Amino acid sequence: QKHSGARLNDGAPRVFGNDPAATEVPALTKFVHAASLSMRAKKVLLQTRELLAFAEALESLVTAKPADATENRLRAAAKAAFDARAATLPGALDGALDAFD
Repeated sequence: QKHSGARLNDGAPRVFGNDPAATEVPALTKFVHAASLSMRAKKVLLQTRELLAFAEALESLVTAKPADATENRLRAAAKAAFDARAATLPGALDGALDAFD
């Protein structure tokens, strides 16, 4: 923390000279951040694929020719529910993806 300038009131560092890289903490920090980001990216990709598969399955259900009036009403209700929920996805995804910045 002293090397990075986060603790200015404690005086100069008394170990490892004046080279923060000699502590290997910056390298460890970069490694941990990269590993964490990699795992989060994999999880987001998996969730996105699952969401797309679900959307495709639901689209198939909604766009198929209904057998009767009851099925037609059920499909219309499912489509309306899906459209309402899908409208919230961009904001939710933006919030989740902002964590990667």
